[in-house]
Amino acid sequence: MVAGFSLAAQLAMLLAATAPLARRRRFAKLQAKELYVPGELLPDYLSDSARMSRETLLAGVGEKIRFTLPAGWADVKNPALVRQRRALSRRKEAGLPSCSQLPGETE
Repeated sequence: MVAGFSLAAQLAMLLAATAPLARRRRFAKLQAKELYVPGELLPDYLSDSARMSRETLLAGVGEKIRFTLPAGWADVKNPALVRQRRALSRRKEAGLPSCSQLPGETE
């Protein structure tokens, strides 16, 4: 940790310094693979990555860094359900179909 800077501040500085990588096609393709972006959405993902400003990227990542689990998640008695929710959230973020909710849930 760099003296005088919080971990969140250090992450923001690192992200700001590396943000231009998202505009590089090769990096964006590797990132899309890690995020499970489906092949049919890859052209849109690459285009969006190339156009995204540093400020927009920092704002989006900042929101994810500041996210906290809702009250009551610590009381969940079914860890498999929590794992399934996390997996569905990742798939939804990646734009994969049929993953908007858990069975039996309503939006």
